[in-house]
Amino acid sequence: MGADLEIYTLGGFEVVNGRQIVTEGVKKTSKRWKLLQYLLTYRQREISREELIMGLGLNSNSDPEGSLSALIYRLRRKLNGDKDHRVGRFIQTSGGSYTFNQRADYWFDAEEFEKLCRRTERMVAEKSHKALEAFSRAVEIYRGDYLVESRSEEWVWTARNYYRDLLVSTMLELDDFMQEEEEYQKLWELYEQVHRLIKYDERLITGGINALISAGRTGMARLKYEEAMKMFEENELSVPPELRELGEKLNSDYSDDPDEFLADLQDCEDSEEAFVCDPQIFTRLYELEKRRSQRDVPPRSVIHMRLAGECENARVKNIGDSFMDLISNQLRCGDIVCRWNDKHFVALLADVSGAEVKKVSERLINSFTFKYDMPGDLEIEERSYEL
Repeated sequence: MGADLEIYTLGGFEVVNGRQIVTEGVKKTSKRWKLLQYLLTYRQREISREELIMGLGLNSNSDPEGSLSALIYRLRRKLNGDKDHRVGRFIQTSGGSYTFNQRADYWFDAEEFEKLCRRTERMVAEKSHKALEAFSRAVEIYRGDYLVESRSEEWVWTARNYYRDLLVSTMLELDDFMQEEEEYQKLWELYEQVHRLIKYDERLITGGINALISAGRTGMARLKYEEAMKMFEENELSVPPELRELGEKLNSDYSDDPDEFLADLQDCEDSEEAFVCDPQIFTRLYELEKRRSQRDVPPRSVIHMRLAGECENARVKNIGDSFMDLISNQLRCGDIVCRWNDKHFVALLADVSGAEVKKVSERLINSFTFKYDMPGDLEIEERSYEL
């Protein structure tokens, strides 16, 4: 990006000064970083010393004013770098107030995300196909909730809800445009991407199912509806009226002939990549393959790979995303891949056993380490076994 300072707040907090990750190996919920987060969240206005003292919980200190001054000084040194001591480079002082300097050379993911959403809205209004490109970039930047490490801070809630709602509302704006263009498959894929970032939002769930219905994929729509109902039920959440109405619509069109559903699945595009699923589906498929292995069928093997070592959460998430892409691309269409969480990956391989399993895992790890820049304090551990 080329900016002097890069700040990441969506899905994980990280600050990069040049090539140095200044938040690496430090407590991100410390008062110093909380101060920066507060200034960023309210960057549109001046913030008094009194407000900062209360917001940072310094009022119980023996010298609140001195504590705040010390925090400001240490934060400036961190952001500026040891060789640059310009006081107002990133944090400006005006009387008894402070602001984050929006004229400085910095890149801020939440700010860039907001710009891309607004650009998407303008493109939709202009009926431009560049709307999809702008929104796809916004989805890439939105890796999760704003300042997820600061869940207990009330002052974060409004901003966090704002960015979540902006992502959903922009998705819905794009929905209308893509429905008009009859781009139903792309619309469904976008809904899937956004739904992975924001769970339990009935607008995303119903929008995605409606996209499938518009594409004529009623069988798949019914399957996704059942998955959504199970998700709400297992988490003891009340089912939204919109989703219930959608269920009634799908059931009213339901056919007793399973050929309709199977034909819909048959029409799905063939993929040369491995089948990617969540832990729950992987567990069910594992149980099925375990049963199959008791009969005279080709062998099945499991590989468990883990990102091991100490590294910033945001960076682990990015490295894991790249690793997941590589695994799903390099394994075969008959294999099943699951990202269990940010650090753990499991693959169920068809017709592979013995020494071949080890060769597959080594190939994946070597291919990834050759292609990507792995931090020195992070490595990929592996274990494998036959069913």
